[in-house]
Amino acid sequence: MERKYDENDLRCNCNQTCHDTVYMPSVTQSEWPALGYETTLYNRVQERNYAIRSRGTDTLTAAQWIKRNVAKLDVYFMEFNYQYIKQSPATSVMDLLSNIGGQLGLWIGVSVVTLMEMMQLIGAVIGAMIGKSHRPQRTAPSSDREKNIPDAFN
Repeated sequence: MERKYDENDLRCNCNQTCHDTVYMPSVTQSEWPALGYETTLYNRVQERNYAIRSRGTDTLTAAQWIKRNVAKLDVYFMEFNYQYIKQSPATSVMDLLSNIGGQLGLWIGVSVVTLMEMMQLIGAVIGAMIGKSHRPQRTAPSSDREKNIPDAFN
């Protein structure tokens, strides 16, 4: 696997990783402990650690032993923010079926309403044509009485 990676021969159609943790390191250093604190620190370490108490006396002073054997490490987060990326499909199968059903219902409903309106229009046109051909012809009024005088005054 490493050989294929080195030769850039990996053929993988992988999605994004599920969990990816990235830390941006920032390293600083300083002299520790302070000059006057080395002996105090050595005595505290010696009180708590049997291996140091039993080592006896050697050629190293307390300050030299602390410099060679003790380190202080502080870890801090540069930022407390994190980025959460979730990959999910744009639409699920259920959403797709719902959308198709909704569109079909809309267009079928529109076409039925349009069909009914067309039938109503055709009926109105045919009714107007039939009514015009069967309507009696109006003739001009024959007397003055029929022209202007309503029946209520006769």
